[in-house]
Amino acid sequence: MAEASRRLFWLQAAAILLAGFWVFAPALSGEWLWDDDFQITANRPIQEPGGLLKIWFAPTEPDYFPLKSTLQWIQWQLWGGHALGYHLATLGMHLLAAFLLWRLLAKLSVPGAWLAGLLFAIHPVVVESVAWIAEEKNTTALPPLLLAMSAYVAFHAHGRRWDLWIAVAWFAAAMLCKTSVVMLPFILLLYVWWRRGDLEARDFFSIIPFLAVALVLGLVTAWFQAHRTAGAVASGSPLHALLFYFWKAVWPFGLLPIYPPFAPSLLWLAFLPVLALALWLGWKTWGRGFVFGVGFFVLNLVPVLGLIPMSYLQFSPVADHFAYLSLIGIVGLAAAGAEKTRRRLRDGRRRTVTGLLVLAVLLLSLAGREDAVVFHDQEAFWSAVMARNAQSWLAQYNMALVRAKQGRMEEAVEGFRGSLALKPDQPEARNNLALSLAATGHLEESAAQFQILLRLTPDSPVVHNNYGMLLAGMGRMEEAIAQFREALRLKPDYVKARNNLARLLGQ
Repeated sequence: MAEASRRLFWLQAAAILLAGFWVFAPALSGEWLWDDDFQITANRPIQEPGGLLKIWFAPTEPDYFPLKSTLQWIQWQLWGGHALGYHLATLGMHLLAAFLLWRLLAKLSVPGAWLAGLLFAIHPVVVESVAWIAEEKNTTALPPLLLAMSAYVAFHAHGRRWDLWIAVAWFAAAMLCKTSVVMLPFILLLYVWWRRGDLEARDFFSIIPFLAVALVLGLVTAWFQAHRTAGAVASGSPLHALLFYFWKAVWPFGLLPIYPPFAPSLLWLAFLPVLALALWLGWKTWGRGFVFGVGFFVLNLVPVLGLIPMSYLQFSPVADHFAYLSLIGIVGLAAAGAEKTRRRLRDGRRRTVTGLLVLAVLLLSLAGREDAVVFHDQEAFWSAVMARNAQSWLAQYNMALVRAKQGRMEEAVEGFRGSLALKPDQPEARNNLALSLAATGHLEESAAQFQILLRLTPDSPVVHNNYGMLLAGMGRMEEAIAQFREALRLKPDYVKARNNLARLLGQ
């Protein structure tokens, strides 16, 4: 019997591993995307041998996630700028989290524990966090968070103080990867209530160390968001965002890296009475477990609903990677409900439910693999956004950059124009439009764009240098010399401007 159990365990573990690799295979050979350069390839502390001190004590990033950055520093030492290594590492962390989720739920005697781990491994909502290297902070934060929960479960069961401090240490590690795990102290209280049906003074005392860690590192993150992040905004509709995440957890199709503004559909709004009815009908049998699963989902979304200003909300009102952690609550409920239903049925109907579960896993796997394709390269990424979110100025701009790199300059010009039509106050887009116009021979129009740009950013040495190059190409040498000199006045160590000026003066 023991041998059969061990064999089943390894077969189940292999199934999670193989299913995860199959779903994410299209992204493993993918390139760097969007802000991956800021996170990795253009991040000096990540690349420098002595960068660890800067990461921990003199951070330059907009967030203070030093443990996540330390892991990226180690990866840079191992495989440098080759994206494959980072893809494999983040996928490995995700599959480790799926395995830990399975074991944690099994420890809690939750029905369908393995199914919950499998669903989490392949669910389309997790694709953005796993396939996009910049979101590695999600996949690195979740394993220590699950280990913290597991240690607290042991503390609650046996009262051993070292289990409590092990849990606090793992929680601190998770917070140093990404502070959106900050709601764990309240999750732990919810867990105790689920298991015992009430809360005592000792339960509140037990979460004080977690609250201390959450408060300190949460305040650090709030400071970084306020002082290091440009364009941080709050959401005007946190309830709409919550309903959106509920809907995508149960119907994860039509996912996007950047969503357009939205209003809740009737299907989303139907969640509220459905949840209330389910709770009323099943309170005596599974009510507390239901509240724990939904509560886990909701509480872990609180930091990302837009109640606190975040920079990403200037681009999209919601994001799949915000729901990575909270999704555990829904897949755990779904797996437990499905397994309980299956056990109650006779053989024929039980086989039917099993078949439906296999079909659901297959459909989720196919949808997840299709979404992973979106994260293979810049063109696939921005094309997917533009296909269903044509009003995204950011997608228009980045697709224009892709076209410019491909040498398709006329299309690049149209893309930059489209982005500026949606958001005129973009110095980078206007600068690139001017350069693209010059590359296509529209010199006078390019000069007009540079003049607009100089009114918007008169103190930009790069713009003065670029305008000077255009003027030199048009034969307007005196004006070009004046632009290069102004660029050097603003930035005396600007090598490109100095070389351009020397070349003109030497003619």
